[in-house]
Amino acid sequence: MLRWLLGGLLLGHVVTWTIYGAVGLRGGVHEDMLEAWVWGKEPQLGYFKHPPLFAWLAGAWFRVMPIADWSFYLLAALNSALALWAIWLLAGLFVEGEKRLFPVLVAMLTPLYGVLALKFNANSVLLASWPLAMWFFIRSLRHRRPADALGVGAVAALAVLSKYYSVLLLMGMLVTAMLHPARRAYWRSSAPYLAAAMGLLVLAPHMRWLAETNGQTFDYAGTKFGFDTKQALIWSAVTALAPGLFFAAPAVVLLGFKRERWASAWTEVTMWCASRGSPWLGVLACAPFLLTLLWGIGGVKVSISYTIPIFALVPVLMLLALPNAFDQKAMRRLFNAARLVMLAVALASPFIGFVRFNADTRAAIEPRAEASVALTRLWHERFQKPLRLVAGSTAFASALPFYSPDHPSQFIDFSAAAAPWVTPEKLRRDGLLIVCEDGDQSCHGELARREMHDIRRFKQTFARSAFGRAAPGVTLTILVLPPVD
Repeated sequence: MLRWLLGGLLLGHVVTWTIYGAVGLRGGVHEDMLEAWVWGKEPQLGYFKHPPLFAWLAGAWFRVMPIADWSFYLLAALNSALALWAIWLLAGLFVEGEKRLFPVLVAMLTPLYGVLALKFNANSVLLASWPLAMWFFIRSLRHRRPADALGVGAVAALAVLSKYYSVLLLMGMLVTAMLHPARRAYWRSSAPYLAAAMGLLVLAPHMRWLAETNGQTFDYAGTKFGFDTKQALIWSAVTALAPGLFFAAPAVVLLGFKRERWASAWTEVTMWCASRGSPWLGVLACAPFLLTLLWGIGGVKVSISYTIPIFALVPVLMLLALPNAFDQKAMRRLFNAARLVMLAVALASPFIGFVRFNADTRAAIEPRAEASVALTRLWHERFQKPLRLVAGSTAFASALPFYSPDHPSQFIDFSAAAAPWVTPEKLRRDGLLIVCEDGDQSCHGELARREMHDIRRFKQTFARSAFGRAAPGVTLTILVLPPVD
């Protein structure tokens, strides 16, 4: 019965947030998602900004699913549901029965697994891999079985293949393994060494790619380092607010607004943290967050978006540290609140879409899909060939591969390093459509550099229409490099 209830909650979660994405966020998916698709359709062992896993997932998804906004949001919602299931697994390591639902319901009331999870990128894809790695790791600490050791090595490596930020998870695991009551037995067993071997095996192809490209991805990661101390401290201070922002709603549902209940909860949490058996779990849950803040203090640009995957254990810690707050009444409150949120989000989605469009929100009114279809038609009329290659301003050049019926490749930043799938031969054979927004000096510089007598240049205005009105138009400068037979 309990598993059926969990299944119903996860199904409702997926349906709700897919509706919200497709209806409430209508107008086009986020540029990070378009980037995932652009990379994913050109499988590589690494990309110039991030390791490859989230792009591989997007590429694999759209090989079997329709290339459409709703489908992308479905992928994001399924990833979020998988993360909630992983929290259920984590809870099962500490409690039994219906109490396992408490952390799942708490997580569902945070924005982490809802609106923030809908932006499928290198941060949100970690929502599922981090708690799964933690689950294998805790099991390995307890039982030291080879299967769990191999599991933690493989899943943790996959997390690193999504974003190098996952190294902070590995650091947290290392410290935890040194604090756990069974640490001596763990380090004397084969478990940590099997995990390390499996992780290195999974990472080996990407590590070879890094060596062959002279650490190309590290160049982009390096742009996040070396900031002014004052500015970095401000970013770190804002990021420090993340736990309060993310868990305020479920905390209020559990504790209400009475001061004495919050005081009692604080006492319970303090006593739990001071107990002998729990520091290692607190370290595993909180070390990545604290390390993130330390990075900020050290001059690294950090943001709240980085912290999206790192709070998976917090709902479990809340259950363990506040046992008096989690009773039958709390279960009903959390369950009803989760159902109310899902219902409200689904019903409000059309209104949210209306408000975003009429407020001229850029993401809602930008005619990326419209321009993509129109420019593809124009290319067909001129050359009677499919559109194979596009470049230009990011918003439109990354949208064309997704929204164009031909799904062309993107010549990212006009750079062979960023887009190794574009060779001089391909550029000559397939031609190139360049789309530049007004004000994009870099793109217009490329136009001037490439403009020759056999290249056609013109301007065209595109606009989106919805809810009975047309949004302000966007004028694009378009340059066409014809294909050569």
